[in-house]
Amino acid sequence: MLPDEFVALRRLLESRLGKHGAREYVGVLRLHEDFSPAQVHAAVVTALGLGAISYDGVKHCLLAALEHRPPRLDLELYPHLPHTLVATTDPLAYNALLEPVAVAS
Repeated sequence: MLPDEFVALRRLLESRLGKHGAREYVGVLRLHEDFSPAQVHAAVVTALGLGAISYDGVKHCLLAALEHRPPRLDLELYPHLPHTLVATTDPLAYNALLEPVAVAS
């Protein structure tokens, strides 16, 4: 019987990713092939706490624990990856949708 955190991880993965989430969960379970149940469980708990809901997130937490370092989930060490900027939407921008459209004749 797996600890409750595995059930929570499975539900989150499947609700977010559907069929792909089930595959991700199987990947997490397969970590038991190379690591002890206690190590995998600790990694799942850490990943859930950090909101890293994925196979890669769990594996990263597991490897970080083995190396006796905290998991680094920031992109500071990966400057080659694109950065995203999400701006707040200005509600007045939607007023343009209310203006009549000119029809070409």
